[in-house]
Amino acid sequence: MYFDVDVSGEYILSTWHPRYAILAVTKNDGSVEILNDEGIRINKETIQKDSSVSFISWHATKKFLLITWVNGTVSIWNDYDNVLKEETVHKNRIKCYKWSPNSNRLITIDADNKLVLWKVDRRGRIFSLYQNNLKVDVNQCMFHPLMNVRKTRDNEETIAFFLGGNNGIIYYVNEKFQLIESTNVYKSVLSLKLFEKQGIILAITEDMSLYEFEFRKDGKLFQIAKVRFIIFIYKSFINDIMI
Repeated sequence: MYFDVDVSGEYILSTWHPRYAILAVTKNDGSVEILNDEGIRINKETIQKDSSVSFISWHATKKFLLITWVNGTVSIWNDYDNVLKEETVHKNRIKCYKWSPNSNRLITIDADNKLVLWKVDRRGRIFSLYQNNLKVDVNQCMFHPLMNVRKTRDNEETIAFFLGGNNGIIYYVNEKFQLIESTNVYKSVLSLKLFEKQGIILAITEDMSLYEFEFRKDGKLFQIAKVRFIIFIYKSFINDIMI
């Protein structure tokens, strides 16, 4: 699908919705705009705070836009009532976030390594389910690929996820929120990428190494391959895979 949209202004971040023809953009003044495929703003109220935006990201299927701010505020704009739902659990810049596969859960981690697991309801409201002030410096987060297979009695998803540490350790957080060392790549983890159909996870580290892992149900990662990048192709490849 391709749209040629002519919009005016100085924009910093932009992201298309994966399903609908709507575009979210951030401007130099810290405001956020929601545009249709003709470049017309559709958010009725101004989306702006006394802080700049760090990330914007759409819900997989609904018209919910995640906005994280440098001051730590986590917001979700929704098309039901066209306003922001906000929480201020974090007190510092969000450095890592990840939607769950069906986007009803959300992980955010701030610069102080405080992790928050959120529930996102059908109206775009967010509720904190779990918080942890991590004792390790975490760069990346990713939901466990098998989480959407297991259900609790009330039909809620069980939650498990991976964390990539600055110390080179990839951690697994199980359904009881126990932090387990899954594997160690010995260098800071810059990216974690899931290929669920192939049953593999890729990790990129700061020494320009690409690791391929097979994931197990218990959260352990089994190394299949390791490749070193040549310096001149590394930057281009890592930018593509981290998108």
